Amino acid sequence: MVVLEGDTVVEESIKAIFEAEKRAKEKIEDAQREAKKIVESARAEAERIKEQAMGEARARAEEVIKRSKSRAETDIQELLKKTQTQLQALEKKARARYENAVKLILESIMR
Repeated sequence: MVVLEGDTVVEESIKAIFEAEKRAKEKIEDAQREAKKIVESARAEAERIKEQAMGEARARAEEVIKRSKSRAETDIQELLKKTQTQLQALEKKARARYENAVKLILESIMR
């Protein structure tokens, strides 16, 4: 078989093309693996951030509930004190009127 110089160049060119295609395919596969790793890492990071945000939101909600309960308890205590004061004032007025009524009844009976 006679190999011409031009044929060798063509063969070398074809080999070079195949090698370039092989390297390109390997680079594409490497890039796809790297992209997959990046996406998985981003998903894991997003999940971690979500969990952290939910934990912080729960903590803030619990703190708001705690403060609200405390304010409600304070309001209830103040309302109870105010109601007791009003009740004592009403009892005092009622006693005074009762005593006055008894006195008037006794006076009218005695006449």
